[in-house]
Order: sequence, then C-alpha cells, then structure tokens
Amino acid sequence: MAKERVQVQGLGDVAPGITPTIQRAGQYSVAQLRAAPVQAPRSKLLDLAEALGTSMEIVGQYGKLKEFEFKKGQERGEMEAATADLEQSIEDLDATGEKLVEQGLLPRSQLVGYQRAFRRRIGQRVGRKTYASNLEARMEEVTQNLDSDADIIENILAEERQKITEQLGGSQFAMQGFGDYADSIENSFYNNAVKQRDRATQKYNESLVIEEANQDFGDRVLTATDPKEVAQLQLDIKNQMDSITEEGRIPRSRVVELYWNGFAVPNINNLLAADNPQPDKAEKMLDALLDIDLTGKGGKLGNINREGAYIRSKAVEIRNKIEASRRAIDSEEGVRAKDIVNLFMPAASSVMGGFTGRPEIDKYAIESVADFLKDAGWDEEYANNRAEELIRNQDIESLKFEGLKYRDNDVTKGAWNAATGSINDFTIRLLQKTNAVMPFSERESALEEVEAELAKDPKANVKEILAAKQVTDPRVIAQSIELSRDARANIWFEGTESFKNFDRQFEDNLDSIIDAELFQDEKEAAVRNDLKAGSRALFQEQYMNELRVLQSALKDDPERDVKIAKAIPGIQNEVAERWRDFKNVEKQFREGKVKEIAEEMKGGIEPFEAPEIPDLEEAVEDIDTTLNGWLGSIWNEITRSTMPDLSVDTLTNQQKEDLILDTLGKNPEFTAAGRELAFKQIDFIKTKLETEEFEGNTNLEDSIKIMRQFYGFRNPSEIPAGQAMDFDFRFTPMYDNKVSLTDEANKALGELIEYLGREEEGIKTPATVDIDDYPTFKLYNETFGINSEAQLKFFVEEQKRVLDLRNQ
Repeated sequence: MAKERVQVQGLGDVAPGITPTIQRAGQYSVAQLRAAPVQAPRSKLLDLAEALGTSMEIVGQYGKLKEFEFKKGQERGEMEAATADLEQSIEDLDATGEKLVEQGLLPRSQLVGYQRAFRRRIGQRVGRKTYASNLEARMEEVTQNLDSDADIIENILAEERQKITEQLGGSQFAMQGFGDYADSIENSFYNNAVKQRDRATQKYNESLVIEEANQDFGDRVLTATDPKEVAQLQLDIKNQMDSITEEGRIPRSRVVELYWNGFAVPNINNLLAADNPQPDKAEKMLDALLDIDLTGKGGKLGNINREGAYIRSKAVEIRNKIEASRRAIDSEEGVRAKDIVNLFMPAASSVMGGFTGRPEIDKYAIESVADFLKDAGWDEEYANNRAEELIRNQDIESLKFEGLKYRDNDVTKGAWNAATGSINDFTIRLLQKTNAVMPFSERESALEEVEAELAKDPKANVKEILAAKQVTDPRVIAQSIELSRDARANIWFEGTESFKNFDRQFEDNLDSIIDAELFQDEKEAAVRNDLKAGSRALFQEQYMNELRVLQSALKDDPERDVKIAKAIPGIQNEVAERWRDFKNVEKQFREGKVKEIAEEMKGGIEPFEAPEIPDLEEAVEDIDTTLNGWLGSIWNEITRSTMPDLSVDTLTNQQKEDLILDTLGKNPEFTAAGRELAFKQIDFIKTKLETEEFEGNTNLEDSIKIMRQFYGFRNPSEIPAGQAMDFDFRFTPMYDNKVSLTDEANKALGELIEYLGREEEGIKTPATVDIDDYPTFKLYNETFGINSEAQLKFFVEEQKRVLDLRNQ
C-alpha cells in the first residue's frame, strides 16, 4: 500500500532554519538551510546583564590602574624622602607633592601614594636622626638634680616626644613612620639613662661621704696633738663610718675605701705639695688615721691591703714621700735662712728708725716690716696693722717674737732656727748704731754702692741693700728710694707683653743658628742642648744691657712704644750675629785639626800617614814631565822668578834648557834657602795653573800638594780654602821661620784672650765685640780650629819643632 506523504507544517516556526527533505529510498529527514538567520527580538533583561558585565570589567581594570599609580607614587615618595632636606620637608609636610603636580612633574593619580610614603619616610628619619640626637643631647640632665624625687628620665622622654609631635604637625603617616623607630630609641635611651643616673647617684652619695669627712675632721686631724685628742678623733671617725654603713646606702668595704682614697690620701698629699710641703704634719695625720680601730678589737685601718684599698702598701709609699720632702727641706735650709735674715734686716731697721713724718720713707718702712711678717706666715691685713704698731713703738723684740710664726711651717721652722744667730747679731749691731747720723762721706759711699747695685739690677731691693749695711739714716733711705724709682722707670718696657714676645723671638733666633745653620747635622739632642746653652748667658745679658740703654733713652718719649718696637729687631740681629760668630768658632774647633790631633793622642789612634821622600821625588818628576814641552816659552819667567841676577845673554839655548830643567827638577834641600827655592817653584807652577793651557792639571795640583806637605807655607793665610785639614802642623811648617811664627802667635794670643773674654779681669766678651776685629785669632780658628790658649800653645810648640827640622 502506497504510503502517503505527510505535510508537516509549522516546523519552521518552531526551529527556524530547519526544513524537512525526502531522500533516496523515500526516507524522510530534516536538513539545515544555509539561508541568512532571522534576528529574534532581544530581551531587555539580557541587555541589562550584558551592560552590567562590561561595567564590572571596566571597574576592575580601573581599580588595578589606580593601585598601580598608588604604588608608583609610593616608590617615588620613599625615594625622594630619603634624600630630601629634612627641615624643609617637615616645614612643607602638609603640601607634600602638590608643587610637583602643579609643575607637571607628578601625575595627580600618584599623589596620594607619594604623600603617604613621603610623610612616613620623613617621620622615620625624624625618629632615627632628630629624636635620637635630641635625647642623647639631654643625657647629661639625668645625672643632675640627684636629690630630686621627679622622674627626670620620663619627663625628658615626654618632652621630646611632644616636640616631635608638634614638629610633624600631627601628620598621621609621619607619626606612623616616627613610631616605627621611636620605641627602640626610647628603650635604648631609658636603659642608658637609668644606668648613668644610678652611677651618678652612687658617686654623689660617695662625694657626700668625703665632703662630710673633710668638714668634720679636716681641721681636727691637723690640730690634734694631745694623745686624748687623737684618740677622740679616731673614735669619731670610726663612729661616722659605722653610721654610714648602717644607713645602707654604701657597703662598709666601700666606706673604708672612700675614707682612705677620698679623705686620707688627698689631704696627706696636699700637705706634701711641692710649693709648701709639711712633712711633719703629714706624718702625724698618717699615723692618726692608720691607727683607727675599725672593729673595736684591734682591726686597724692600717692593716687593710686589698683591691681598692691597698692601705698598707700606700702607707709605705707615703712615708717615702714624707722622708723625701724632709730631705728637700733640709737641703734648702741654708738658703731659706739667708732669705729670712735678708727680710728681717730692713724690717728691723725700719722698726728701730720709727716714723719720720716723711710719707715716702714711712711707707717704705711699713712695707719692709709687713714683708717680713707675711713671709713668716701672717695674713696681709694683720701684717700691715702690726707693722705700724711695731714701728710706732720701735719694738724690735716684738718683731723678733712675731718671727716665731716661721715655726708653724715645716718648711721654714728649721730655717728660722738657723737664722736666729744672725738675727740676734744684727739686732745687737743695730742697737749700737741707733739714731746714728752718717757723716757726708759715708752717706755718699752708701749711695754709690746703691747706685752700683741698681746698675747691675734695676729691680734690686734697696731695703735689703741698706739693711745689710745697718743704714738707718733717713736721708740715705730717701735718696735710695728715689734712685730705685728712677732705675725701675728705666725698665718700663720689660713688664709688657710686647717685651715677652720679643724675648721669645730673640731666644728662638739663638736656637735657630744652632739648629738650622751651624750644627744642623748634629743628631744627639744632648749635644745640641749643650751647644745652645754654652755661654748663652753672655749674649742674653748683652741683649738686655742694650735693650735697657734703649729703654732709658726713650722713657720720656710720647712715642716710645712705637720707637722701641722698631729698634729692637736691630739689637736682636746684632747680638745674634755675634752669637753666630762665637758658635762658628766652636764649630771650627769641633771640625778642625787641633781637635782631630787631640783625639788621636787621647785615644791612642795611629797618627796620620806622613808623605815620604819618594813621594816628593815622584811629585818633582811629574812637574818635570808636565813642563818639559814648553821650556823655551818660560825661560824669561823662570829665570826672573828664580835667578834674577843671572845674565841670560851669555847662555846658549842648550844651557838655558839645562838650567831650567835643573831648577825645576831639583829637590830643594830642607833648609831655609831650600824652602825658599821650593816656594819659588810652587809660585811659578801656580801661575801656570791659572793659564788656559794648564788649568785643572791634576798632575801639577797633586805635585804642589806634596811639595807643600814637605816645605809648607810662608804663612797659614797661603793655605788654599778647604785644604786646611790636608796639612798636619806636626809635619808641615806653616811659617817661613820661627820669628814669624812667634810674632803672629803672640798677636793671636792677645786677640784670643780679648775675644773669648776673662770676666775676672774685666775684659770684653764675645757678646760685645766683632770677631772680624781679631783677624789673627780668626785665621788660627778657621784654619786649625784653635779656640783656647792651651791649643795655641800646643800649635806653637809643634811648629817650632817642625821648623827646626825643615830650616836646618
């Protein structure tokens, strides 16, 4: 039965694009059509969903971009904050980054990140640098006000934190950065501050212990002499030490250390101070303290010997110092006794003379007596008042009684005892001459002696000068005071700072001549110091003498300060030049032949190797060989110089040649005539050495030197410069004969004596003369190194012996 085709309708509406088809074999199928799709109506919900999805994607992308820009801003902010000027950055903290944005140097999108990072980093820098340094700067405060109950450390921290907060303007992010480091900085400061305050508190408490000990026992330990007083003193010290220990502030062992190291040792050392040592008092104090019974059972302070309190060992050291101090005082006792007598004499004379009614003399009298009393140990006020009483009463016995004050001082008590004999003798003589009026001749003589003393030393004490002569005549005293005033007026410049500066400059000049000019190669410091010190006082004295002449001339000149400043350098240069000459004399000796010979003789050194006759013969042969080629040209010169009376016209050429060769090749004899012939030969050869043909000819130069060693010189002035050390005056004659030697040596001796000076004979010194005014001595010094009479005598004796051998 045939099948009917079924028409399916409406399918296209159900599945657009789909259509039914009939295939082979009658099969039915559905196929998709390739026709253009038909747009279905769009749902509004779908549109909304798609719109929302796109927006979320954009929002996400924007968020990532914003985060990226924030981080970029952060990175830049941190980097720039690390190097930015800290103070300026703090000042502009509120507007951080705004200018960069305005100038287009920073995207606004990065501004927030930049500001946060910049401010935080600035806060960190403030913490690490400013906060830490501010706290450290206040560290000293924690050791102050130690008796205050206030918590100083916490107060400092609070104050400094408040300052930082105000400085950062309350910026949240800056404060966060500051907080990153603040805690650790505060902890470090707190711990260190606590330690320092604890140490300071301990030190303060200990200082109070020492202060209390000095207040309570400082005077008692010096004045306690009676055994009962000493015992009570020891008991009081022990009780005070026990009381401190019981308070619990300081352990007993430390209390012992404080009393010994802080009270006992310093006080004893003060008593042994170099200016005014008191060894007896120091010993009494030491004995009293060492004998303190700390336990009440014989546990003496002096037996302790442990770390921190080596009392027994230290006591031995102190006793050694005490003995050394006593020896030093004893060694100076005679000098101090003389000083006491020198002060007593004008004081006693003033007391015996009484007041004169003449202000100048009476003032002089009061000063004389007060000086003695103050030296004895009385204070200035008492000394001045007592001086007036003694002079008014003319009470010399009371003056001597006041002198007993010297016995209170360990330094002067022995000297006072030693001086009492002279004081009593002077008092007796003074009483015998009381009210004696001096005759005119004696007054004049006394004034002349005062003038002479003031000429030597314008600062001399005329009180002592007159007292030593028991002069009480008011006329002499008045005139002496006037002379002293004039003498001091003549040295007006010496008390100024300019004088001190010029004086230092002068001393430096003297040293520089030694160090930088004459003896710069001397390495031994001791030798250099000796060179600087030797005879230096002569030149210092001359400098002062010339300076005082200048001061006297300018004392009334209104422009004296300017004029003296201009004149002093000239005086310094003149004296320094004489110092240079004088030290050069010493240098010539140190480097000269005399010293070399003396060291050979003293040290047993082999004497110099003198040339021998074969050396001389060889030298003559060298001369002969060198000069043989120009015989014809020198005939006239050689004959004129060696044979002035010879008639050369009668000689043949061969005879002339033989004569010249014979003359130049001959060894002169060791006689006066032979030496004269040698001198003529040498003179002639020297003239040829000055010619271009023979200049620098070593054969001739060496040969002349050998000849000189044998035949010598007519006078030391002929010795070539720099060759003096090549000739030994024990072998080579320096003069043509003994008469010339003796005459010049005597002249040199006179010049040597005058230049080097003999103070006891009143002869000039090297500081006042010019060495060029003594040419013969200068020649001997520079040539042979002679700088003493003994050296000159040795030279003369050796030369006489040599001349006897060479002038036979």
